[in-house]
Amino acid sequence: MKKAILFARVSTRRQEEEGLSLENIQVPRLEEYARENDLEIVERFVFQESADRKIRKRFTEVMEYMKSHADVEVIIAFRVDRVTRNYRDAVAMDSLRVDLKKELHFVDDRLVLTYKSSGRDIQDWDLKVFIAKQTINRLKDDAQNTIRTKLGRGETPNTAPYGYKNVTLDDGRKWVEKDLLENPIVVRTFELYIKGIYSYTTLAKQLRTEFGINIQKSQVERILCNPFYAGFILSDGKEYPHHYELTIDYDEYQLAKDIRTNKRKVYRKYDTKPFVFRGTVYCKDCGCLITPEIKEKHQKNGNIHQYKYYHCTNSKKEHKGKVSWVREEEMNSQVANILKGLVIPEEQVEWLKSSLRDSHEGKKEFIEGKQSLFESEIRRYGKRLEVLYEDKLDGSITREQYQELSEKYSKEQKKFERKLANLLDTNKDYYDTACDILDLASRAYELYLGSELKEKQEIINLLFQNLYLKDEKLVYKLNKPFDSILVCNDRLEWLPE
Repeated sequence: MKKAILFARVSTRRQEEEGLSLENIQVPRLEEYARENDLEIVERFVFQESADRKIRKRFTEVMEYMKSHADVEVIIAFRVDRVTRNYRDAVAMDSLRVDLKKELHFVDDRLVLTYKSSGRDIQDWDLKVFIAKQTINRLKDDAQNTIRTKLGRGETPNTAPYGYKNVTLDDGRKWVEKDLLENPIVVRTFELYIKGIYSYTTLAKQLRTEFGINIQKSQVERILCNPFYAGFILSDGKEYPHHYELTIDYDEYQLAKDIRTNKRKVYRKYDTKPFVFRGTVYCKDCGCLITPEIKEKHQKNGNIHQYKYYHCTNSKKEHKGKVSWVREEEMNSQVANILKGLVIPEEQVEWLKSSLRDSHEGKKEFIEGKQSLFESEIRRYGKRLEVLYEDKLDGSITREQYQELSEKYSKEQKKFERKLANLLDTNKDYYDTACDILDLASRAYELYLGSELKEKQEIINLLFQNLYLKDEKLVYKLNKPFDSILVCNDRLEWLPE
């Protein structure tokens, strides 16, 4: 009696349920075949595994087992396509047959191969391998067509990203909705990152502190790089608009992307060190970054004092002599003196707020005109999408033309929807924001002196457009409108004429 192994496989759960069941079909048929042909089954390999070459772990186990057991002569399988659907595996199986004289028995195909098999049987084997390979190719094409169709309809073909969850609606449709626990974390991730003072590592640490979750920098990076939260599904390098509820607006995502791609340069070398001016100051002479370092002073009594210094990296080698070193305390003092110049006289603050209230009415008229324009554009592209769909149903345009134009019109419609949302937010917050800016300007000096590291960094990032160091002195340009406030405070009369 020859010794044999039983080889039974399905690729998916669907195959298990629709005609290739391991326990109900394959295994019983193979056992029956072994009894009828006087074969002793000494080992069973029964598993679910795709024929994809990247994940065929169990197939490799079968190969190794047959090579290491010279007394096992036969492999019993249900069909050729249960053993292989690619030429690489077919060569491996054929090597067992020719080199090690193993027998391959395919029950449902009524095919038995030995090292003495005729050319006709080998041809039959080659044909079945070819057909199995083409089946894999067709399935891959079908999968890609399904993905493209879903993307064209604004649906995700994949598992929902962090912050969302897959759900089934009452009508049976698959959908994606926000996860109430995870989605606020995504919002906070973008909110902190676009401040420009966090790396992935420090941002992950901050999120762990705020939310008490175990989140690593790799997950932070995946969140920030995923346009899904702003209304687009990324597939093969292309962004497809989707119809699920947004987490952030597209402008926020784009701003985070600008930071990631160094359009706004954020220095990362000392992310884990407590430096206030990390990545924010440049050398006025050569344009290189001013880098921080910690110097230690050892006293005779054993005490160690640490001092924070900043100096030009001199990466362009333009400084011929030694570069200047400036203590962080000195730079903090210079920033504080600049902010002291932003303090607005109390009577001027009240007068400005009164003027803002008056100008708000004129701004409302402008906002209403823009709002009407944006709403009209949204309706116009909505009408185009309706007509386009009717043309598709009538057959007057092809499916490819429909997908191309639908994507184009949807993108334009979303653009005006974002503009409208930003406009309404601006209108809603106009007066409050302007008053907040005035209060911040007047209290910037006080706030800076009493704030911790991160708050100091946020104040610098908010107020200063550029910061340079020249001969140990800060050279700066303030963001608007703080630059105008500083100019007014330098005059004898506030806002003359």
